[in-house]
Amino acid sequence: MVDKLTPYQGSRRVFGKFQCPQCHRGWMSANSWANKGQKCQRCDIMVYPYSQTQLEKSSEDADKIDLKKHHPMHLCQRCQELGRYCGSKGSFRSNKPPVVTDLLPLTITSFKNNKVTKKHCLLVLYKPTQ
Repeated sequence: MVDKLTPYQGSRRVFGKFQCPQCHRGWMSANSWANKGQKCQRCDIMVYPYSQTQLEKSSEDADKIDLKKHHPMHLCQRCQELGRYCGSKGSFRSNKPPVVTDLLPLTITSFKNNKVTKKHCLLVLYKPTQ
């Protein structure tokens, strides 16, 4: 029997709200699953959602949603278990998920208004499966 680590216990993807118990950083994700967590970017600890609701567009949180932001697969427990992006069913050509071959740390430096900004991220490399 699986412990109930999350409020939602169904099989579909839902909207989750997370808050790290260590640094208190909060975030939201449209890729939240039953009994699956996401790692905190600051603390690198697994955090489970404190709230999960059905996926729907809501005006309440619309201003907080960044449609250009990608799902951080390297922090998502479900993505890591599947070996692919968890938000789609078989989005790859093969029925087998691609294999993650490497995670490369990157630093992106940008200059705007005489200010230097550095963003740290990971590049995920895949090997397609046949």
